[in-house]
Amino acid sequence: MTWLVAGITMLTWVKAVNYPRAAMKISEAVEHIGSGDGQSTLAALDRAIELAPDVPVYYIWRADLYSAYLENPEATPEEGCSLQRDLEYRACLATRSYQSHLTGSQQSPFYYRSRQALANSAFRFKRYEDSVEQYRQVLEMVPSSWQLRIRLADAYIQNGQPQAALQPLHESLAMKESTQALFLRGRAYAALGLYRDAILDLDQALQSDPKLAQGYVVRALVYAKLGRAAKSQEDIDRAVDLGVDRAQLERSIRNAMRRSSGRQ
Repeated sequence: MTWLVAGITMLTWVKAVNYPRAAMKISEAVEHIGSGDGQSTLAALDRAIELAPDVPVYYIWRADLYSAYLENPEATPEEGCSLQRDLEYRACLATRSYQSHLTGSQQSPFYYRSRQALANSAFRFKRYEDSVEQYRQVLEMVPSSWQLRIRLADAYIQNGQPQAALQPLHESLAMKESTQALFLRGRAYAALGLYRDAILDLDQALQSDPKLAQGYVVRALVYAKLGRAAKSQEDIDRAVDLGVDRAQLERSIRNAMRRSSGRQ
């Protein structure tokens, strides 16, 4: 009897899934988005997912649409989030975008693009612990990726784990030298108090990309920690020339120095 129940369940699922109709809904979504009708686009995507819940890219597109609402506050508000009262409007959009990625990755757990989209979403919405876990899982699926190692390391740093960030950065740089990996390793070294190692990596990163504003920001802090005030000021000036707010940067460095003094 077990095999019969399983067979009926599978038959019911197959009958419920309708790829041609789902594809038609996606065509409608394309038309709606072309005319700027985000709400109808969302409705078409929702229906496509109902008709073909195992197509991972549909969840990604839906999540991207919620993100588009988030990035365009002047657009007509999304109805679902504007009518609910449980969350602030932007928090609702962020949550629904993340949830769409999460559901998509659960529907297709071995499709690495869904998992990576979820990791990116978690990072964007500052769910750094979740981001670390998801990037680790993606890296297991694509172990040859030096770029994923950089993203994992960035998530570790944002999650307050600079020591854990070093291994994927060493591996990434062994596979391919990149400005971002050098910058992040310099940042990790700085967070660990390994200031001279940090300077070496930040110097290389800034030689590769002299317009890397955050490189000057981090190096200015490192020079301040080393008591090299003139060098720190030079980097502050360079960062400001690249668009960094001087008052905010100098305040951040002063606060970091106070915290450092308090721990001594």
